[in-house]
Amino acid sequence: MVEETKNTANAFYRKVLDIINEKFDLRIDYNLLEDVNTEGLRNLAEGLYGFFIVKYSSNIAKYITALIMEYKDELIDRFKDDSETDTVSRVSFERKIKDKEVLPLFTHINSAIASVRSMEVTTDEFISYFNTEKFEVAVLEYAVLNFIITGNFIPRFLDPVFKSDVQNDIYDNIVITVSQKLFNKYRVEHLPTIEEIDRLTHPETEEDEE
Repeated sequence: MVEETKNTANAFYRKVLDIINEKFDLRIDYNLLEDVNTEGLRNLAEGLYGFFIVKYSSNIAKYITALIMEYKDELIDRFKDDSETDTVSRVSFERKIKDKEVLPLFTHINSAIASVRSMEVTTDEFISYFNTEKFEVAVLEYAVLNFIITGNFIPRFLDPVFKSDVQNDIYDNIVITVSQKLFNKYRVEHLPTIEEIDRLTHPETEEDEE
């Protein structure tokens, strides 16, 4: 009975792996899974399902945001003299962002996303843009480093969003998420220091000292 239950569980977890493997071209080496016990198969299936399915759009947004942050200087330089904008939110961004040097990054967000998403990265580099302390990322990293996953899954991971004939709802949500993540990073980088806050809230202090 126990053995039958294990076999049923193993068959289920392998089915989950089969679906993800086919959809994202992971090229799983099933020979390496022959001696993996039920718990190991469950962790692998749950981790990969979590990364590629449950957190799909969230992970794409994280990846794109990380790339934009890494290449932001080049992107800003590319768009700074372009008076055209590819977003209807220019006025909103202009109100929020005081540093006009970084403004082109936000007003050309669609172009910025298109630029970085086509960059070629290895699977190791791809994983480095995520927090490997997260369970699903740690499982993906383990599978890649131990050659359980042997394929370059990145194109198949991105294509459903960026190679659609029309921009779908997932794409629109990712643009919004990336914009918000970038703005949050901008806001943190431009937060005033404790000394600056003190001068703003107690302007008389320096006068009193004089």
